[in-house]
Amino acid sequence: MKKLILSILTFVTVVSLIACGNKKDSQQYKSAVDVLKKVVATGEELQFPYMGGDFENAKEDEPGSFDIEKKEELSNLGLPESEQNHLEEAASMMHMMNANIFTGAVYKIKEDVDADDFIEHVKKELSGRQWLCGAPEKMLIMKVSDEYVLTAYGEGKLLEDFKKKAVEALDGAKVSVEAPVE
Repeated sequence: MKKLILSILTFVTVVSLIACGNKKDSQQYKSAVDVLKKVVATGEELQFPYMGGDFENAKEDEPGSFDIEKKEELSNLGLPESEQNHLEEAASMMHMMNANIFTGAVYKIKEDVDADDFIEHVKKELSGRQWLCGAPEKMLIMKVSDEYVLTAYGEGKLLEDFKKKAVEALDGAKVSVEAPVE
């Protein structure tokens, strides 16, 4: 009887270890900028000039970290004011000539924040926004993990290309919102 119980416990332990070993690590990304860099690094280069990061620490033609204390600039990325205190970090990239042609961001949200609620707030913000210099055609919001949310808005073809790169680069990322900006 003892051998049977010991065998069952050994089997359960081995199966648990195998399952944990095969599980995708939610910590697979080092930072929000790491997520964007993985997207940009796949396949062909992006076909437009862009800058990354916030305005004070901008990087040319590469994603950059975004200072989450710069609340007004976070609004320019399409992040509603109500969600700005839910961030641990952020990264961005935007078209150099016109942000409405393409703006992308990744947000690492705090552990106690529900990613689906966060996504819904961003969707409402982008849908209800008054745009200067013409509205972007589409928006894209992806749940990369329970910690990371990727958002983008801009010209339809650029967003479609960006989405393909993101799906290819980011294991387990799922499109939550892909819709016209109205």
